[in-house]
Amino acid sequence: MKSEVVVVSLSDVDSAKEFQGRLGWRPDADFPFNNGFRVVQFMPPSSSCSVQFGTNMTSVAPGSAQGLHLIVSDNMHAALDINLSSYAIAIVTTNEVVDAVSSHY
Repeated sequence: MKSEVVVVSLSDVDSAKEFQGRLGWRPDADFPFNNGFRVVQFMPPSSSCSVQFGTNMTSVAPGSAQGLHLIVSDNMHAALDINLSSYAIAIVTTNEVVDAVSSHY
């Protein structure tokens, strides 16, 4: 069993589309319909799970997604790729995640 798509609710589809493109993610779809429905889909490099967003796709409030993680095998390489796209990021190491989870319980 594997996850193939994650739907994210957001308020600005075109900005999100530009952001994903600048990260180098592969655009898979951008289908607008006459009824206001629009689905946009991107695939991160080396991933088997796409990200979908658009308009009228879900009743969930924009910006309410929590607990979504982009996992990479080489965080320094990924950070360099993202920083070259003009986006500031924070690198979280495995030890920091383990410490955060441990202190939560």
